[in-house]
Amino acid sequence: MSRPRLVIGTFGDITVRIMPSGQFMARTMYRDWDGQGRQVQATGNTAKAAERALKGKLSERNLLQPSNGHLTPDSPFPDLVKYWLDDIDAEGRISKTTRNLYERNMRTLVLPVFQYLTLREIGVVRCDQFIKQMAKLSYSRAKQSRVVLRLALELAVRHEILPTNPMDHVARLHREPHIPDALTAVEVNKIRLASIFEARAGLRPMSRLYVHLSDNPKAAILAGARRGAPVQLLRVDPKGASGLVFVGANTWLATAVKSTGLSVMTVVEQVALEAED
Repeated sequence: MSRPRLVIGTFGDITVRIMPSGQFMARTMYRDWDGQGRQVQATGNTAKAAERALKGKLSERNLLQPSNGHLTPDSPFPDLVKYWLDDIDAEGRISKTTRNLYERNMRTLVLPVFQYLTLREIGVVRCDQFIKQMAKLSYSRAKQSRVVLRLALELAVRHEILPTNPMDHVARLHREPHIPDALTAVEVNKIRLASIFEARAGLRPMSRLYVHLSDNPKAAILAGARRGAPVQLLRVDPKGASGLVFVGANTWLATAVKSTGLSVMTVVEQVALEAED
């Protein structure tokens, strides 16, 4: 019955013999990533030392090896970056703009921290600390760094350079709640007035059929206050109002009012009107 085949990444029995020089040599068969068994040996001053040296060699042999033929877990991180960018270009699936953005983020955010490390030295703890440091600067930097670092290391896993992607286990990013800026009622009124006068839009019916006007300032203030926003009174020159019609109860209707027929009532005048009984 034949001897069972070794599992890839494992070794057989270790044999030790003394050499003519007086040193001891330990050796064994190791089944490499490509399925081929190869003899590995190491020497030492004693049998135990030779066996320890051999086991050290075996631990350094990689279960997963790159299919590209030159990248290994001991390759510098910048080599993986170049390989990753070349792979993006070869696939041609993303736009040139996105590709350039990835390269910029990698070179400006990630490489300054990882450029002197080998791939095997980039672990979960290092990646996690890096992302947290970037998050202290800004959420955007942390997010952009996480994307490109994850993609590059993901390629290393996919091409059997690394066994796992350390970025899969880093802590989630948390963004501080952001309250969107909102315009105050006064600012909204300023914008509306600017559209009326600067853009010469004048008054338009909007969702109604007509522009509603009043010949009673207090009635106009009460009508405007129904929306709960500050009221700004405008004087209307009847000559600038198109299709002006009186419908009763201090109310006039117009199809439109030109900006040249309008003027803003001063704050003093408006406060005086609002203070009247």
